[in-house]
Amino acid sequence: MNIGRFLYRLNGLRLLPLVMISLLFCGLSQASPSSQLCQSQIDKTKHDPILKSRIFGDLVQSNLAVIYKDNASYQADFKSPGELLSDGKVGRITDKWLGYFCDEFNQASKESSNSDFVANMLSSLVTVAQLTDNYPLWRQALASDEFQLWLSQQIKLKLISEPTCSGLPACYGTPIQLHSIFDKYYLQEQEQVVADPRYYTPPVKIVDNYYLLESNDIETLTTWSKQGSLLQAATTKTFKTDTEIGAVLSPILTGLIGELASDKMESELTKLITVTPAQYKVTKTKDSSAAVKANTAIPKSTEESATKTSTKTKDSTADDSTAMHDNSTTITEDTAKAKDSTADSAADTKATDTKSVENQVETKVADKSSAESSVQPASVTTKQLVKPASYAVNSEAITQLYQRYSIVSLSSDQLKLLTPLADQSFANLYLFQVALKDLLLANSASTQLKSQGLIDLYQVAKKQGKVPTEVNNPLQWNATPDCGCADNIALEGLNTRFYYGFYQYWQENELTIDYSKLTRLAYFSASIQGNKVTTPPNWQADKPNSQFIVNAHNHRVKVDLVFSNGQLQSSGEEVSILFNDDLIDQIVTTVKTPLRGYAINKFKPIMSLGTSPKRTMADGVTLNLDLRSLKTVADFEMFIRFIKKLKQQLYLSEKTDMAGIEDPYYLNILVPAYDLIDNSSSFYTIDNLNRIEPYINLFIMNFDSLSISEQQSINEQVIDNHGVSELAAESGSVNSNEQVSSSTTYKVSLLKELRTQLGDKQYSDIAGKIFNKTIPLINVDDKFQELEQVLNYSKWSYLGAAFWSYPLSSEVSELINSTYFVSEEVEFSALVPAVTLATKVCNTLCPLRWQLRVVIYCLIGLVLIYAVASIWAFRLRQLFSRWYFLLFMLASAMFIMLVFSCDPYWKEQQQLFIFIFVLIVFAANVIRQREKNNRSNLP
Repeated sequence: MNIGRFLYRLNGLRLLPLVMISLLFCGLSQASPSSQLCQSQIDKTKHDPILKSRIFGDLVQSNLAVIYKDNASYQADFKSPGELLSDGKVGRITDKWLGYFCDEFNQASKESSNSDFVANMLSSLVTVAQLTDNYPLWRQALASDEFQLWLSQQIKLKLISEPTCSGLPACYGTPIQLHSIFDKYYLQEQEQVVADPRYYTPPVKIVDNYYLLESNDIETLTTWSKQGSLLQAATTKTFKTDTEIGAVLSPILTGLIGELASDKMESELTKLITVTPAQYKVTKTKDSSAAVKANTAIPKSTEESATKTSTKTKDSTADDSTAMHDNSTTITEDTAKAKDSTADSAADTKATDTKSVENQVETKVADKSSAESSVQPASVTTKQLVKPASYAVNSEAITQLYQRYSIVSLSSDQLKLLTPLADQSFANLYLFQVALKDLLLANSASTQLKSQGLIDLYQVAKKQGKVPTEVNNPLQWNATPDCGCADNIALEGLNTRFYYGFYQYWQENELTIDYSKLTRLAYFSASIQGNKVTTPPNWQADKPNSQFIVNAHNHRVKVDLVFSNGQLQSSGEEVSILFNDDLIDQIVTTVKTPLRGYAINKFKPIMSLGTSPKRTMADGVTLNLDLRSLKTVADFEMFIRFIKKLKQQLYLSEKTDMAGIEDPYYLNILVPAYDLIDNSSSFYTIDNLNRIEPYINLFIMNFDSLSISEQQSINEQVIDNHGVSELAAESGSVNSNEQVSSSTTYKVSLLKELRTQLGDKQYSDIAGKIFNKTIPLINVDDKFQELEQVLNYSKWSYLGAAFWSYPLSSEVSELINSTYFVSEEVEFSALVPAVTLATKVCNTLCPLRWQLRVVIYCLIGLVLIYAVASIWAFRLRQLFSRWYFLLFMLASAMFIMLVFSCDPYWKEQQQLFIFIFVLIVFAANVIRQREKNNRSNLP
């Protein structure tokens, strides 16, 4: 629509401000809460009576359609019924997006009049629409690294003014100035920016639920376990009557599924019980005297005799049935079939001259003349019980019963393993599955717990609402006896071997750790769903809940917080992560929250002259993310930008744009090595790892699934790529020796394959940088022989190791120590006691280094204050010539040197402090000599 023609039809500029202001007034209720200036401008014309024009509506809607064509929310409104954005009318939805445009491009200002406000709004609509027509991806380019780099160069050359903010188009000036910037950018840049099509990402609606096994859930599982054991025991028994088996099964069913009506209970019992019919042997004997008597007494035709004989046989059968019923034996239809089968078999074999009554009758009817001429002996039929009927419980029917009523069948061992999870809350299903895998699979107790049983267990633990945040018992990480500080990585430099530990927050509250054998300890895990971060209940900055972090810091062990995404919801729907600034802010805030309630933490910056800031909750971030939702190149670019921004927010030195070994805040990532080796992941490839390598401190290669839900997919990969033998070893289908050998070969082969892949010729230029930051994740719950082989290979092939998970058993701890931490032998045996004593002293002093530093500062301050005071008070100088002052100074010097020798920071700076110490001694000596010379001249 031509603007001039439109203005002409509205009778010139005289009517334009009133129409525009009236239009904006209708969007008042839809305005964003943050748009105070736009809203105030709209309020000024609240009662303007100007009617809305369809022509004006066409113009506004056509420009909005161009500007927000990639906005999913706009498209949803565009297609919504009623008050559409393409009807040529100025309606509620049109006003809503005009208000959104006003906020985004900062159209309102306190200095603008109503006329200027409307004119600027209309002009900006047209300008931004032209910008979008010329450069459809300008919004995505605005957030790209390429544009930001180009813009910084233009700012340095003073060709473009520096933006007043970041993240909004209005930060770069008016729409006309923004259009001019992109004109320059696209003229100078030959390559188009690879843009993210999801610039507008609607928030993910996440239903508040969590997973928790409460005490009543444990009681229910216990009841199911006990009754299930009784039901399984019943499958090994046989019962003689239906009354007997019913008396056994009825209380068991009541315990499993509750009280039932009699007909319902009878139906369930019928489904569970399998009946084996009774077996009989039918025989016939001949009685000639009885036959003669019968013939002379009642002479009748052969047909009548046959009929009576048949009737007599039936009556005899009925009498036998009555007798068997009196003996508590029931004859079913299957029994009759068995009897007929037995009779047919006897007729076929002709082993005896026993025949059924029916066969005898048919024979007599067929041969009437023979029956009349001679008197045949009468037949007497008898039945003998060979095997009585039996009743048993059907195992398949038990499985169907569990499925119908969602009953979780746990053995007593499995239930005992689940007990530590009681009253432990999990923010998402993935964390609950990780806990189950460590407890059940690690103890080989999940062989009976099938996939349906797991699903039923998830439903038992699933709770509605937000995750509980109360802490029952604060976590305690205590040091082992004679535990010293961790090695100083600043002294090791590039030769540092990282020893990384994982601790799951649902483990036991009191934990003993040998900190001297660790570099960093990861706290597993916070949860990410959408762009929402949920921390574990005991991740709190207040004392004493954060005392376990302080204990680790005292021993120079850094603490990282793991962030895991929810993977799949319990409904099976995938939850996408919103890699935006809001998520970054939450992660950084969670990690950098200062510890509260510790006096020493307040004085750290003062005592260190600013070199040592306050301690925070964590010293780094470890990402444990399922990135299967990333499919396209644009998705990869989005995640790489997220990594870069996150590292910049955590810490990135101004001197270098790469992550360094001495960074105060680390950014690590847990990589599924099995996907990397098999090239089965869309994102986790060597090339993509190389792109994020400058911002990553550690690549932790995971060779095994952490979640029990991933076990099946991993097993399928083993079958496809490594054969059936490895899977058989994992599932326990071979003997124990072969299982350990096969599993060990599989684990070590994966470690070898990763090294081989990194050593491939095509990665020769980039593999070295990745490998220097790579450590394997070792499962300490593996069998001892397998663990020993994996540790030995990792020691010589990788620059460190990560251990899943703490606490370590005494056997595993000794194995790790003997593998990685071989003690150095003292050359002179006479010095062994002295070295041992010095080690014990330093192990005691090092964790107390900050308290000892306070004592040192107090001693130095006390001496300086006394020395300054002695300048004016002559009597105070007498103390300097006393022998106990000399003794005090010697003791203080020894104490300071002892602290310096056991403090890792002073070790790092020992040359500087030795120089300062010598300088002080020399200066003191010079001053003393000068005083002696001055005294010699006195009378």
